[in-house]
Amino acid sequence: MQQPMANPNINLNDGRDVACECGNRIFMPGFRFKKFSRLLTGQPNDSILPIELFLCTACGKPLNELLPKELKEEASAPKIDTNPVL
Repeated sequence: MQQPMANPNINLNDGRDVACECGNRIFMPGFRFKKFSRLLTGQPNDSILPIELFLCTACGKPLNELLPKELKEEASAPKIDTNPVL
């Protein structure tokens, strides 16, 4: 049986604010969706997985600190233009 977590006395003034790269400290919830082929999942249809993100209310960027590892790597990778204008 799992032990319940202890509820320590924490004063919010003792913590540090988490800020966006732009300096803003206010975030709103958002979602990103990943689609997985039925060939990968073994299901009869493709599957969609929602991933909760927290977006900066000033610049709209996701809070990288809370992103899953795989999305952090994707966000830091350089963007490749797959539709170049000729």
